[in-house]
Amino acid sequence: MKTTAWLTKEFILPGTVSSIRDAIEKAGGNEIFMVGRLNDDLMVTEVDVYAMGNKTAVPALMKEAKCGDVIIHNHPDGILEPSDADIEIASYMGSQNVGCYIVDNTVEFVYPVVRVMKGRICEKLTFSELSAQFQPGGNFARNLPQYEYRKPQVEMLKSAVDAFNEDKIAMIEAGTGTGKSMAYLVPAVSWSIKNQERVVVSTHTINLQEQLIEKDIPILRTCCGLDFKSVLVKGRNNYVCLRKVSNVRSDGGTLIEDKDRRQLNDLLAWAAKTRDGSKADLNFVPQEDVWEAIQSEADQCTRLKCQFYDECFFLYCPEKCSQRRYFGHKSLSPDGRSDSTQGNEGVRCRGYFTSLPENYY
Repeated sequence: MKTTAWLTKEFILPGTVSSIRDAIEKAGGNEIFMVGRLNDDLMVTEVDVYAMGNKTAVPALMKEAKCGDVIIHNHPDGILEPSDADIEIASYMGSQNVGCYIVDNTVEFVYPVVRVMKGRICEKLTFSELSAQFQPGGNFARNLPQYEYRKPQVEMLKSAVDAFNEDKIAMIEAGTGTGKSMAYLVPAVSWSIKNQERVVVSTHTINLQEQLIEKDIPILRTCCGLDFKSVLVKGRNNYVCLRKVSNVRSDGGTLIEDKDRRQLNDLLAWAAKTRDGSKADLNFVPQEDVWEAIQSEADQCTRLKCQFYDECFFLYCPEKCSQRRYFGHKSLSPDGRSDSTQGNEGVRCRGYFTSLPENYY
C-alpha cells in the first residue's frame, strides 16, 4: 500500500530543498540525518547535516535539535512510511516540540511524522496580585494562625515571578525559615494554571519531595483556593523493573549471596503485588545490593521491546499525571527533562525549579 505523502513545497522552502537534495547526492544516495530551522510560517528555511548512514539506517543525533526545530532524514527506497524506530524517535522528539519529517531522495515528497506546534503568547503573572497573598491580612495570614510576614520571602517571590514572565533563569539563595517553598510554589502553580503548562519542581531529597506533596501543597490549596494537580515522581532507581524480576525468578538470583536470599524472596513477593512499584511502598528498607538486582536502570531498559512495557511502573507513574509534576533530581537529565524521555515519554515545561541543600556548594 502506498504511503500518503505531501509535496515538500508545503513544508520546505525551494532553496532548502536544493540543499537537502545536494546533501543526499554527496552521501551517495544513502540516508542522512539533518536538523532544520523553521521560520514564523513553520517552513524549513535551512538545514544542517549531522550524520550520514547507509541505504537503510543513519545515526540519529537527536540532541542537536532544539525546541521548534525539525529533524529530517531520507528513505532511499522512496517509501516514506515511518519505521518503528522512526516513530519512537518522533514520539520522543515531538514531546519536546521538535518535528520529524521523512523525505524521498528527490526531495519531492515529505511525510511529516510530527509537526512543530506554533508558539503561543503566555499570560504573564502579576506580582502585586501574588504578593498580596503574603501580606498581613492576606490569604496565608487569614488561614495560618502562626503565619509571619517575611520580607525576604516576598523578594524571592518577585524574582520567581520575573523569571517566569521573562522566561529567564533565576538563581536564588535564601536562609532557613525564609519560606522558600511557598515563594516559588505560588508563582509556579499560578503560571501553570494561567497557561495550562506543566511546572517541574526538582528536589535534592525524597524527604523534601514528600514535604511538598504532603504539607506545603495542601496548605497552598487551602489558603489560596487554587485548583491544580500534583504528582510526585522519583528517580528511576526507586522503581522495580518487572523484566529484571522475571529474570531473577528464572535464574534463581545466582548473583545474590545465600545470606541475602530471604530478603530477595521478600522483594520478589512484594513485586508481585505492589501497586506503584516504588521502593517507598516496601515495609522494610532493602539492602542496596539486593535492591539493585531488581531496580529499574536506564542503561538496561529495553523500552518498547520489553514484554512488560505496558506494565512498567517507572513509565506508568509519569503517564498517570495529566498536568503538573514534582521530581527528584535523579529523575531529571541535565537539561531539565524527565528521565522518562529515555523511553518515549517526554516532559515539556516552562518552569523548572531545583532545590539544593545548604551545603551543596
